[in-house]
Amino acid sequence: MSGMDIYYFSGTGNSLHIAKEIKKRIPDASLIPIVSLINKHLKVKDQETIKTSKEVVGFVFPIHLMTFPTPVKKFIEKLDIKSTRYIFAIATRAGTQHIAFNEIKKILRKKGKNLNSCFTLNMACNDPRNKD
Repeated sequence: MSGMDIYYFSGTGNSLHIAKEIKKRIPDASLIPIVSLINKHLKVKDQETIKTSKEVVGFVFPIHLMTFPTPVKKFIEKLDIKSTRYIFAIATRAGTQHIAFNEIKKILRKKGKNLNSCFTLNMACNDPRNKD
């Protein structure tokens, strides 16, 4: 057991960009799109888990409505992280406040795990309704 899985969810490309930047610095890390795993597991029972055997697991996602997107929540709930020793999360945002990390901590606590580190990165706003 070793290595790193970086699971990302990105609609506009900001979170994907951050995940790729991490991979540049840690070439052995695997970049895995959350959407591909969720879509693959939609056809199976809700109880089925998604497994990782990596020592380090990271989540990179945008902030939606002051928290993380529902597909990310469902993914983290399904992820089997028994062998994982270090978990981090990176949220990208356009400056809005959020409660994402507290919500992730609650999910991980149920699995007997902790969120070891978390970071919020301000990105350019790409909402056409925002004229600032």
